[in-house]
Amino acid sequence: MNYQVAIDEFGTATQQSEGWTLVSLGDPQAAVLAAQAPSLLGGGMKKFHGKDFTRKSEARFRDFLALLRESCRAGEGGFIACTLNDQTWKAEFLGFAGRVMEGAFQTVGAPLAPGDVAMLRKVVPPLFTYLRAAAGVGGGHTATITLDDSTLLKAFNTTVVTVKGKAFALPHLAGLLYRAYRDQQFPTSPQVARDEIRTAPDETSFLVQAADVVGNFSSAYLFNRLGKASKANDLKAQIFHDVFGDLGIGAADHKASVEVVGDDLRLKKPGAYTLVVA
Repeated sequence: MNYQVAIDEFGTATQQSEGWTLVSLGDPQAAVLAAQAPSLLGGGMKKFHGKDFTRKSEARFRDFLALLRESCRAGEGGFIACTLNDQTWKAEFLGFAGRVMEGAFQTVGAPLAPGDVAMLRKVVPPLFTYLRAAAGVGGGHTATITLDDSTLLKAFNTTVVTVKGKAFALPHLAGLLYRAYRDQQFPTSPQVARDEIRTAPDETSFLVQAADVVGNFSSAYLFNRLGKASKANDLKAQIFHDVFGDLGIGAADHKASVEVVGDDLRLKKPGAYTLVVA
């Protein structure tokens, strides 16, 4: 099976906790999502984005998340998860991923330009996070990975670097790092084919939009479950629970791992907290 994977970065209000939303669907299920999602837009909406949610768009967002749930559950191996890192683990993990990346290219005598390093530093940590989250999928599968575009990553897809006289696209180098880390640490996670790691603006991908909405609504859900009342968050939380509540998120003991501090979420223990949505 080949899986279509979308990864979107998300964080709390003051970035005390930051991480990524991972949406991974088999090719057939991803195709269904892409085919049916456009019909759910309307009322001036051109895309699904968590921060654009209003009460008038409640039904559209509810239907979009229901379609995502149905698509995920229709095929084997698909999953939706959100992972939050505290500040200590974030610094350690990002530093680790950066050292792995830079060490790999120094070993082969191929130092990269600062701009190329910056883009890879942005891409590599969520790729490593996906490998950890997808370890239960099982070997023999492949993945096509799309990361949400950003100002820093605008040139990622088209940048070409020279390594020992040979030209390589930056997505290809990211794939080399992915494959090397997978083979060493997570051999049961899906393999990635050559250059199958890309970035895309969310308006061009309903799968990336799904990752954005899940990240936004899951944060609202945690605030609600931890006792932080808010009209906007409470409605998002109710929708999120209505769609995904019976898949295990409602029974999870979120209070054991996460707390509300002021207007933010904070992990109670150093490390990462992963909310498996579906």
